[in-house]
Amino acid sequence: MKILEANAGALTNFEVLDFLRAKGASKDPTRVIAKVAQSEYKFIEYCEGRFPDEEVTKIVELVTKTLPPPPNMKQKEMKKGDEESNGHKIMQLIVV
Repeated sequence: MKILEANAGALTNFEVLDFLRAKGASKDPTRVIAKVAQSEYKFIEYCEGRFPDEEVTKIVELVTKTLPPPPNMKQKEMKKGDEESNGHKIMQLIVV
């Protein structure tokens, strides 16, 4: 996959939480696969308490179905499908 825009914008808390989970981060220190900083633990606790996974996933699916794609997205970059990663659904952009 190519990086289209290096500075595309700030990440949302949900995107950062997905990244940390993909890296192996968890509130449980025995489950950690990679090195995770103490600040990452605090962020995970903050987000997990604030954003229930099922609720956010439903909102993302509803927005994807309801709203048209952003004007800067090309048809080739449209969502092709969901992919399971560490037990969490993530949206995958296909870049050709």
